[in-house]
Amino acid sequence: MKVENCDVVIIGSGVAGLICALTLDKSFKIILLTKKKLKDSNSYLAQGGISVCRGKEDREEYIEDTLIAGHYKNDREAVEILVDESEEAIKTLIENGVKFTGDKKGLFYTREGGHRKFRILYCEDQTGKYIMESLIERILERDNIKIIEDCEFLDIIEKENNCLGILAKKKKYLL
Repeated sequence: MKVENCDVVIIGSGVAGLICALTLDKSFKIILLTKKKLKDSNSYLAQGGISVCRGKEDREEYIEDTLIAGHYKNDREAVEILVDESEEAIKTLIENGVKFTGDKKGLFYTREGGHRKFRILYCEDQTGKYIMESLIERILERDNIKIIEDCEFLDIIEKENNCLGILAKKKKYLL
């Protein structure tokens, strides 16, 4: 059994996992576990765009469009958080090198997924791929983030409701 010491373990290498790793302070020693290869994620395969609130005047319509698309089965509070944090999320992606489709005048917006307004940002027709490649590039620039691919998370090691570590199994493939 091999023991790895770190301050933070992130399980999963989709957009959420990569953004989490990039957002944490550089003083933390981070391990990023992925069950396959870094680019093998649903995030990487996503083709559509990302909806973003187009200012305060767009908030209520954006919330309503999202609720309609979810047949009003979505949690309104969660939708409100999604809408309210969408502009900051896009800003974070751009700061991490994501180049959404646009020109000198600004970003291009489209409509999809039941949105009545042009509020979808995209990267050509492979948004997930472009976002993931930009984030992976940033991850690889950081010396405080260790990536462990082909690693299966098994369990949390905890005591008195505090996480002390995890148990994971590195897969070995025979070719």
